[in-house]
Amino acid sequence: MLWIAAEVQRFLFMCINTPSLWLWHRFFYAASVPLLVAAIIYGLSYMPSRRSSWAVKLDVGLAWFSALSVLILVPTDVASTLQVDTTCA
Repeated sequence: MLWIAAEVQRFLFMCINTPSLWLWHRFFYAASVPLLVAAIIYGLSYMPSRRSSWAVKLDVGLAWFSALSVLILVPTDVASTLQVDTTCA
């Protein structure tokens, strides 16, 4: 069974080069983190009442960032886990 799984993995991923994968990770982080921060800033300016203090907005912003950062971390973790050895041996 493990041999079949290894062959399917080799067929599907066909020797992904490590530098290109790391370049993809860097691009993904460079694109997704600013988008997440911009979405949180927009939400903090749109959602709360005008009487909310800056400390409350900071607390909510940090909570949203820590909760939504899972959307960034999980795909990169899965991609690095599925990385195939570059030797294709």
